[in-house]
Amino acid sequence: MLLILLASLVFVLFLMKLIDKFKNQRFYTLLKKFPSYPTYPLIGNLNMLTGSLNDLLGNFEKIMQTHDRVFFWLGPFPVLFLKKYDDIATVLTQTQHRDMLGFGEQWIGTGILNANYDDWKISRRVLVPAFSTEMLSKYVTIFKKNSSALVDRFETSADSGEIINIWEDVIKANVDSIVEITMGVAMQGTEEKGKEFSDALIEAAQSVTKQAITPWLQPRLIYNAYLKLTGKSKFIHQFHALPTKILQDKLNEIKNQENASENVQSSKAIIDQLIKGGLLESSFTEIRMRDELTHIILTAIETTGLNLCFSLLMLAIHQDIQQKVYQEIEDLFTDNDTLAADHLFNDLKYMEQCIKETSRVFSHAIVTTRRTHKECMLKDDMVIPANTFVVPLLFLANQDPDLYENPRKWDPENFNEQAVQNRPKNSFMSFGYGPRSCIGIRYAILSIKTQMVYILREYHLSTNIKELTKEHLKADLFVRSTIGFPIKFTKRKSQNHEDS
Repeated sequence: MLLILLASLVFVLFLMKLIDKFKNQRFYTLLKKFPSYPTYPLIGNLNMLTGSLNDLLGNFEKIMQTHDRVFFWLGPFPVLFLKKYDDIATVLTQTQHRDMLGFGEQWIGTGILNANYDDWKISRRVLVPAFSTEMLSKYVTIFKKNSSALVDRFETSADSGEIINIWEDVIKANVDSIVEITMGVAMQGTEEKGKEFSDALIEAAQSVTKQAITPWLQPRLIYNAYLKLTGKSKFIHQFHALPTKILQDKLNEIKNQENASENVQSSKAIIDQLIKGGLLESSFTEIRMRDELTHIILTAIETTGLNLCFSLLMLAIHQDIQQKVYQEIEDLFTDNDTLAADHLFNDLKYMEQCIKETSRVFSHAIVTTRRTHKECMLKDDMVIPANTFVVPLLFLANQDPDLYENPRKWDPENFNEQAVQNRPKNSFMSFGYGPRSCIGIRYAILSIKTQMVYILREYHLSTNIKELTKEHLKADLFVRSTIGFPIKFTKRKSQNHEDS
């Protein structure tokens, strides 16, 4: 009986595929002009992505080793992988629709990162004021306070000479900053929920990636059952706890204050902007507000946290570059109190080169996604059909040997003024490109710069590793280090050697 059921299922799926190909002949005719690999029933080409998350980056490299574009079956879903910056720029410029094929909706819901184009326009209109130059300048005070607290947390290990993994301390500082910035005031009772959120965030990224590359987990019903049976569904509740608390506390405040609604209308704080959106846009339900908060907190914590950790580790490895960044800081500041927003916006150029080079070598996100709403013509007249799910492989685009002489090497000179001018304008996409590029890029750079200033003025950094190779990297939705971020902090005022 079981064999008959399985055979019937395979026959039905085969018949559905034939009908689909007949109804969408132009779609498949255009896609088949792109290079592809032999496919297998049900799994498509997913056999090429099997293995652990440690293997994912290498698997993508193998798939794209001889091709710049690949027509790939992600189980039952036809997708187009792209790795060249010009192809990716064309798609990101001409296509505004994001689509994640439903993967991860249990975790992140629907917000600015994955909303359809019409909803995204509303989200952007609501949130842009919170990332204006005026508001970013106000956030610097919060960045400074939490950077000072981060420096204090490193003091114990600095006294002992211990090498520590800095990840959890950095994440706590970034949680504290984004929570206070979101609310407009420091918020009590969020430390535990912040830790739960960051832990659940890693679980979410791994789980969503596993679903995308595991054929039997792709059906939503089966994936939900898998989450319950493995106990992973608890992480979804943890993931939503922090944004839910932020939203509910603010809504309760509004109920308890007579003039609170007027304050919301005039405020540009993130939570107030979302509630204002809810007053003006019928689509901004409480669930939508929570999802938008989730996306903001997710990107603020993960993007800034990973970049800072990778950057500090690179400076610990490359002592000459660390000294150059430190000297740039000392030439500009005589006291931490002089660290103003204008300095962070306009100065510390070499530090910013380091930050951008980190985002190139250790991409914030390994991929992005789009769905074409119309036919999209590439530079050689190849046509991506309408309604195609496109996956730009950002981490490969950022390591294009046609753009970088030694693409795997971490070298801030890749972002000196001359090097940037010599590359095409649309070749650097770590923060996205086109209409749906990241609205929080300046937030991230300001936050990272502030923390680096405070840390490097207080400590000299060193490490017990000589190089971070691709064998030390793994990926889910983000690139991570398999060995953590081991750094030794030595107080500069107590050093017995000169920085070299």
